[in-house]
Formats: sequence, structure tokens, C-alpha cells
Amino acid sequence: MSSSNKFDVVKLDIGGIHAKCGEYSEIAGLPVRKLLNRVDSASGYILSMHGAKELLKRSTQYGDTLDDFIFTPSKDWRMYQLFPAAVAQVIYLTKFNDKFSHLTEQKVVESEREEDPEINQKNLSRGPIWFRIRKEFVRMVNKLIWKLYGKNKLISLGGYYGLVPINRNFETRLSKDE
Repeated sequence: MSSSNKFDVVKLDIGGIHAKCGEYSEIAGLPVRKLLNRVDSASGYILSMHGAKELLKRSTQYGDTLDDFIFTPSKDWRMYQLFPAAVAQVIYLTKFNDKFSHLTEQKVVESEREEDPEINQKNLSRGPIWFRIRKEFVRMVNKLIWKLYGKNKLISLGGYYGLVPINRNFETRLSKDE
């Protein structure tokens, strides 16, 4: 079995929220953990052929942001996090650690899709009201289950909850004043 038959997507970057991950495993010799929650940022990922075909089947006239579309778990979506991560968007990197704040001349307040009217067209469909209500309801139920017993159970089974660490080589290279 080839490595690409073991996953649909492998996230290479850190996101802006705490990740819920399954136990440690490897794909093609790289350390990964199964992602168990929706995560921010689609700045670095590997998509298998099966994953690409699955995303094409799921695509519709309306939809989510790219982050939500690719990185929302479902039982038939094999989604992993490179652990530790290899890349990061500056907006998340500066949140992650103050020692990287020198990477931006000014604070990143919002993305260009919110700032630029050409990109942020107001007439883009976010889906019918039932789609948006269902999405928010599922998020609320999942949050309640997590608070009641999910975190302790995940950790007891060898999982991980927290900010995804960054590879030490990445940190060292970025912290140099070059």
C-alpha cells in the first residue's frame, strides 16, 4: 500500500487554535497525528489523489472557507497533522510566540479577503440558512461534548490537545537576525 492510500490530506502548518489530535503515527516516515477537530489555516498541506477526488465530490454551489472545507473532520475523511509542523502563516506564527514578532513590520489585523472589496464580494453565497444553522448547531454540540468528557478521554488514549508545535529547525532559522 502506498503512503498516499493512507491519507486524504496532511496539514503541514500550524493553525490559530488548539488542535485535537489522535495518537502518534507515521506516513512515509513522517511523524503525524490524526486531526480530530476543524482547524484554521490552509497555508500548507498535501492532498492525495483520493482526497482531491473526494473534495470534488463534496464541492457545491455554496460552501465554507477553504479552511473549513478541507479541515473539517468526518468519518470518511482521513485528515492528519504533521507533528511538529513545518510551516506557518506569519499571522499565526506571531500569535504562537512573541520572539517571531520581528517578522512583520506591522501587525496583521485581518486577511486580504476581508480588506479587499475585489476579493470579498458581498454577493458570494454562503449557503442556504439551513446549511449555516446546521453548521453552527454541530459546532455547539461538539463543544459541549468536549467540555464534558472529551479532552480527558483523548489524552488518556495517547492523543494531544494544544497548539501544534513547530519543528525546531524552523524556529531556529526564523529567530536569527539575518
